[in-house]
Amino acid sequence: MVAQESLEIAAPDGYRVYRVLGSRTGVSTLLDAMDTGTGNRVALRVYAPELSADPGFREAFERTVEIHRTTQLPHVVRLVGSSLDRNGDGPQFVALEFVDGATLRERVDFAPLTLTPTLRLAQRLAEALDAASDAGLVHRRLGSRAILLDDDDIEEPMLTDFGVGKDITDEEDGLPRSSPGRLLGEVDCITPEEIRGAPPDARSHVYALSAIVFECLTGSPPFASDWRPATLHAHLAEPPPKVTEGAPRVPAGVGEVLGRGMAKAPDERPPTARHLAAELELAAGL
Repeated sequence: MVAQESLEIAAPDGYRVYRVLGSRTGVSTLLDAMDTGTGNRVALRVYAPELSADPGFREAFERTVEIHRTTQLPHVVRLVGSSLDRNGDGPQFVALEFVDGATLRERVDFAPLTLTPTLRLAQRLAEALDAASDAGLVHRRLGSRAILLDDDDIEEPMLTDFGVGKDITDEEDGLPRSSPGRLLGEVDCITPEEIRGAPPDARSHVYALSAIVFECLTGSPPFASDWRPATLHAHLAEPPPKVTEGAPRVPAGVGEVLGRGMAKAPDERPPTARHLAAELELAAGL
């Protein structure tokens, strides 16, 4: 493990940091850490100081933490601590239960999934996403990197990395609007409406879940590119690629459902993630 002193980020009081998990976004940094009070290992997301100091961000952060504290969300990594538990003006952070498993991205990079386990995975994720929507929360960083597989169990995913969620009951959430220079979402699955700066809602989950299913079946996100602006342009302007081109054994009807799920206009998508999962199973004959 990397020594805490070698990191460029100070650990919040009460935590010992071992290493950075994944890449830093400019918005926040995800850390492998230990809660020194309990001795438990946690995933610690620490937000950038300039963002933490913004009053609008603080308000949205407090709403998100409260939803996590008071709502039992299925297939969602448990929140075990936050900066709201402490009296300080430093960077805001959340501590999440540590899941010692691979991300879905890592599993798919090893080999694409077959249809049946992919649709079962989609079912579980749909339950989590609709429960979050019902609680008033929209995932802002949804993608295969935000899905953990405990012991590599495809059918028992754990959704994490909600970041600071959009409160869908409030049009002014206090968060900086999306722009190519500072996008809060997972670029491989980000929705056209978020790129334009419009607030995401439950139908944004449908778009991202469709992109995740596409990635599981083909081994690559629908608009994969090494150049970030090209990916953003494709989400905005290009029709979704056909899943059968990357996964010829997938029924054409499944591809048609995914195409509707990734419609540019939110009103043209299935209304909820559960609706999407049900349509996919019907098209697959399951």
